[in-house]
Amino acid sequence: VLGLFALLVFRVVFKLYFKPKSLCEFYLKQGGTGYFGFGIKFIKSRHADAQKYGDFQKYFKDQLIENPKTKFFVYNLGPKVLLYIVDPKLAKSFLVDNITNYERDPIMTDIFLPLITKGLVLTD
Repeated sequence: VLGLFALLVFRVVFKLYFKPKSLCEFYLKQGGTGYFGFGIKFIKSRHADAQKYGDFQKYFKDQLIENPKTKFFVYNLGPKVLLYIVDPKLAKSFLVDNITNYERDPIMTDIFLPLITKGLVLTD
């Protein structure tokens, strides 16, 4: 029973910490800008920016001013690693040219598909 409990704890820690941390580090080495924050650091930081400066996107804007050659941002939201693509060529490659190489998260699709069906994201 103790071994099973230890295995369960390891799995949870791996899924919530080690896996997103290693993915964030991988994307940062690929030239992304951003960070790994355990839990919901990203939301807390953006919320603080929104309260203090009235701008949820302040972090991204500041980073783009500091490094105008930034192609994408990477951060995690709990166990999910998210890419925020800002380079138009990279966005086209991701959304149009190589769309079959990427898997859409069914939960995110169910939530956002009704919101974006008439937008740029799904147009060819």
